[in-house]
Formats: sequence, C-alpha cells, structure tokens
Amino acid sequence: MLFGEPFDEEKYREVIEACALTEDIDRFPNGDFSFVGEHGVALSGGQRARVSLARAVYANADVYLLDDPLSAVDAKVGDHIFRQCVRKLLRDKIVPLGSYAEMNMKAADQVVVLNKGCIQGIGGFEELMAQGKLIDTITTPADTTNMTEEQPRTLESKEEIDKTRSNLRMESKRFVEHLQIEEEEKATGHISSKLYWDYFRAGTNPAALVAVLFLFIITQG
Repeated sequence: MLFGEPFDEEKYREVIEACALTEDIDRFPNGDFSFVGEHGVALSGGQRARVSLARAVYANADVYLLDDPLSAVDAKVGDHIFRQCVRKLLRDKIVPLGSYAEMNMKAADQVVVLNKGCIQGIGGFEELMAQGKLIDTITTPADTTNMTEEQPRTLESKEEIDKTRSNLRMESKRFVEHLQIEEEEKATGHISSKLYWDYFRAGTNPAALVAVLFLFIITQG
C-alpha cells in the first residue's frame, strides 16, 4: 500500500478517506491487513481502482496521469474522490485527468478534447461548449451532480459486498495455508551402496563412471 514510502499515520488516514476506502476497509475481515490476492483478485473493480489511486497518492509524485479512475465508482463516490483527492490532496500537482463528466471539466484549469487520438479543441469548459466541441463528449448533469448530500453513500451493491467478503475469506485462507510449513520427511540408518551407485549414475552413464574410477585408481597407484 505504501509503495516503499515510510509510514505516516496521519497522511495514511487522510489518503484512505480521500479515496473513499474507509468503509471498505472497515468491512474487510482484518481491516487494512486483509490479504486481497494477486492483482487484487478479491476486490471489486471499484475497490481496485480506489486502492490503486490511494497507493499512487501516498507516493507523493509530482505528476499524476489518471485514466478516468472515477468511471469505476458510482457518481456519489466519484464526486467525493474528485473533491477530496484530486482537487484537495493533489491541488499542487500536475494532474492530467481523463474524464467525460461535466463537473470535472468545469473544475479543470484547461480542457483538451480528444477524438480517436486527435485533439479537437483546447480551452476552458464554457469556451469549448460554445464552440460545440463537447456536446457528444460530456455526460449530462443528472448523471454526475443530481445527488443530494442527504442520500446515503453506497460504495458497492449488496451483491458486490457479499462477493467481496467471500473472496477475501477464500484468499485469506489460501494465503494462510500457503504460509504453513510442512514437516520434512527424514530417514535414519546407514547409507547403502546402492544409494551411492544411484547417485553417481545420475551424473553420468555407467561406462564413463567406470572409466573415471579406473583413472582414480591409476592416479593413486
């Protein structure tokens, strides 16, 4: 989670809250010590996106290239992450953000409209809207901003929550089993001549082995 950075509890908690991971971590069997599997296999798509974003933010880089991480979460959570993470924690960073949401474009210092890898326009949101270059690009306001603060924040559906908990339990069990050290088998007694013979035969064919032994005898003689 820390990308090799030293642990700072205050910064850690701030990043977790900004990336809307507090409730998710509280639901995990072992909190932020839960084993989530390779590539986050025990997490949902939205959780993986938020965990990846949190790791990047904690690393405190100078430039953050965000390929629309908000599309993996619902509108309420996306608004929270945009305000608390992108606009607050990353306010002093360079943040190219891929997005199709109107609220994100309105808050941007500059909007670049891309279409099939080509730049269609560069400027402010209102300017590009007046030029008609954003009509087929942005989502409607109802998709992103028509949610009141009184509504409960739902990070995932009940089915996703149940699936996540089940995956976490399975991954944690496999992880613990993987860490268990089996008792080694051992034998006691004398080493037979057959074992020596099998050992030497494994390294070469019998004819070469006899020849080497013959040379040893000559050398000693």
